[in-house]
Parts: sequence; C-alpha cells; structure tokens
Amino acid sequence: VFSTRLVSLTRTLQDSNFEKVLSNLSDQVPYWSGGTRIGASLASFKTQYGNHLLNKDTIVLILSDGWDTGDLSILEDAMRFIHKKSEKVIWLNPLASHPNYSPETKGMEICLPYIDIFTSAHNLASLKAVARYIK
Repeated sequence: VFSTRLVSLTRTLQDSNFEKVLSNLSDQVPYWSGGTRIGASLASFKTQYGNHLLNKDTIVLILSDGWDTGDLSILEDAMRFIHKKSEKVIWLNPLASHPNYSPETKGMEICLPYIDIFTSAHNLASLKAVARYIK
C-alpha cells in the first residue's frame, strides 16, 4: 500500500482477527490524506519487488484517484515496467463512479496507456464487481 511511500502490509493482513487488522492498518500506513506520491511508491515497488513478484500470471490492482504530487516521469516509467511484466493492470478509481468524472489529472493521463482495466471503486458493490476481472 502507498500514500507518500510504499509500505508492506503482508504481516498485518495475515492476522485472522479482522477488527485487529483494521485497527492496525492506520498505524502501519503513515500520512493518509497527505498527498500521494504514486510514481515514487510504484518505483520503490519496482525496485524492491518487481523482478521477483511480477510475471505474466500476476494481476496488479491499484486503488487510487490518480492525483500524484511527485515527478510524473517516474510514474510513467514505473507503470510501463509494471504493465510489461504483469498479465493485467487493474486501476480502481474511487472518483470514477461520478457521472461527470473524466480521468484528466496528469497522473491518470500518464497511467491510462498502461492500464488494462479502469473501473470504479466507490463502494463495496463496486469492489466486489472487480472479481470478474480476476481469473
């Protein structure tokens, strides 16, 4: 997961106590609502995990509104790499359900060529609907 930097939640999510997991998530991810550095976070993912976690059997899910406060060339490089190495990139945007929404932020414009499925993620039903894209 990322906000201003990449944070691994693997151990946190392995706990079988759902309430404990939820309460620990906010402790594990600093700077919620502090701006998003998508490119820098995905570049860190690329460097740390990309070559051994991504392959043509991997489906990458990104849940973000696409507002990046960092260097957009880093974002494009990371998205190009992730798209090339993965079977599919699915971008879930919580704003996409709005009738007047258009992916016009610079971050979204840069990412769109590297996204296989772009869809909404505004409520539980929309999140459940994503399952049809995952084989």
